[in-house]
Amino acid sequence: AVGTQTLRAAKNSQEFIERAEKILDCKVEILRGKEEARLVFQGCSFALPPSDETRLIVDIGGASTECVIGRGHGMIEGESFHVGCVNTSVTFFKDRKITAQSMERASEYRFVKGNWQEAFGSSGTVSAVSSILAALRITDGSITLYALEQLKDKVIHAESIDKIKFDGLKEDRREVLAGGIAVLIA
Repeated sequence: AVGTQTLRAAKNSQEFIERAEKILDCKVEILRGKEEARLVFQGCSFALPPSDETRLIVDIGGASTECVIGRGHGMIEGESFHVGCVNTSVTFFKDRKITAQSMERASEYRFVKGNWQEAFGSSGTVSAVSSILAALRITDGSITLYALEQLKDKVIHAESIDKIKFDGLKEDRREVLAGGIAVLIA
């Protein structure tokens, strides 16, 4: 069993781990960010069609986002950023209100610029955004910056997390959708 950014940052992580190890009857290891990034890439590389191209994989979690560049099944470089859909939503949309200004501030964080030919996302956020874009017929489910900007405008127009309603959006994603869009734009 492994833990990621939430356990790396939690004040009570040791207490949690001790309880989890008793319940699970196995050791719980807290992964470092680079190891989390490597495992994300490796897992995705086996799920994607084979390719000789250099790929970027983005995995948006609740408390961190991993950006990994690799080829085949191997990571070339990767990093774990302390920005996820939950902590971004809580920080920038804590009053549940969504404005152009709060979305802009949430999207200011910039990640990786690099030389890759293909990019893929691996997370509930990416899946939700893809489903919404397809349901709204903005794209076929592909995520582009242009499509993200259109979706961002629709979320801002909703003005509140409680008013966000899209075909293709599961209820459990509503709370963190604005933060996830901001992280994807970044």
